[in-house]
Amino acid sequence: KRAGSPPPMQLTPRDEQIVQWVYELRFTTQEQMQQLLFSPSTASSCKRRLTLLYHNSYIDRRLLPLRSRFGANRAAYCLDRKGKELLAFRTGTGLAQIGWRPVDNDRELYFLEHMLSTNQVRVCATIAATEQGFDLSWVDERALKATAMRDLVRDPKNRETKLAVIPDGYFQLATDSTPLGFAVELDRGTVEEKPFKT
Repeated sequence: KRAGSPPPMQLTPRDEQIVQWVYELRFTTQEQMQQLLFSPSTASSCKRRLTLLYHNSYIDRRLLPLRSRFGANRAAYCLDRKGKELLAFRTGTGLAQIGWRPVDNDRELYFLEHMLSTNQVRVCATIAATEQGFDLSWVDERALKATAMRDLVRDPKNRETKLAVIPDGYFQLATDSTPLGFAVELDRGTVEEKPFKT
C-alpha cells in the first residue's frame, strides 16, 4: 500500500522521463521502464525510483494476479494526480490538456495484459529505432479511435453495414526518403479462429 507519509525524494530529470513514459504508455511495467531508461545492471535503481514516484503520488500502480502459487504480484504502473500536475507544468499547458483522469486507471485484467503486450512491441521498436538512428513516432489505439485513421470494411453478414478496423498501434520510422509506416495488431489467441476470420 502507499505510505501514509511518503519517503522524501528529490525529483530528477530521469524521474520526469519516467512520468512522461508512464503517461504515454498508459500502463507499463518495471521491466519496460528499465529497458527504456536504465542500463541492465541498474534494476534496483529503477525499482527504487518507481517506488518513490508511487509513494509520492506521481504514479499509481495496479497489481496483476499471479499465474502460479509462488512469487510476487507484478505491478502495472499508471499516471497519478501529481504526475498529471508535473506534465501540465512542464508543457506549460493547463491540466485539462493532459489526457488523463483517475478513472482511466481502472481497467479490466484483459485490457491491462493486452496493453502491456502492445507496449512491449512499442518499447522494442523504440529501442531498435534509436540504435539504428531512426526517429520513431507512435500513435496508440486511443488516438487512432479519436481520429479518422481507420479503415472501413463491409460486414460479410450485412453488406449494407461497414465496420471500422482499427489497429492496436501505428508507428512511422523517419528515413532519408519516404517515412515507413507500420500498423501493429497484437493477437493473444483469445478469439477462436472462425470468429477471428469473420
